Amino acid sequence: IDCAGAYVPALPTLKIIDATVTASDHSSFWNAGYDALLGIEDRGVPYPYYHTVNDTLGNINMVFATDVTRMGIATVAELAVPDSAAAVPGSGRIAITNVYPNPFRESTSISFVLGSRSAVGAGVYDVEGRLVRTLAASVLPAGAHELRWDGRDSRGSSVSPGIYFTRIEAEGMTLSNKVIVLR
Repeated sequence: IDCAGAYVPALPTLKIIDATVTASDHSSFWNAGYDALLGIEDRGVPYPYYHTVNDTLGNINMVFATDVTRMGIATVAELAVPDSAAAVPGSGRIAITNVYPNPFRESTSISFVLGSRSAVGAGVYDVEGRLVRTLAASVLPAGAHELRWDGRDSRGSSVSPGIYFTRIEAEGMTLSNKVIVLR
């Protein structure tokens, strides 16, 4: 729902948790012990061709189908997490391994790995490059680290919804990531 709001705001979304709905493709994943969801137009929306031979491309609402596809791709991209074992840098390197959740409403975590003990500077910047909040300014040991941003500026006020950038400087490198704040 957050990805739909951020990337396809015209797509109406509704979250229903109903474990009794087992007559679709997601059910076999549940039965095998995997998390899965059923993404479908609301059961109350009339579509006379559902599960008939007339359920063809010519009868599909292509605007709706395109928006749903965009939301699905955005969701997969946001949920994709690099293999942290492959992201561990060698000595003198830094790697961001994850920013999650993104987009977010309350807070997000920025995970990164240092290849060696380093002075780390980390902050959040607005789209005009102004520092919004400092997240770290200290020496950290080699290994995995996590910084949390609660969506507030340096004065403790909630920032406006929009796009921000995290920047981590360490070991002579600068890495940044786009972060979307929803309210």
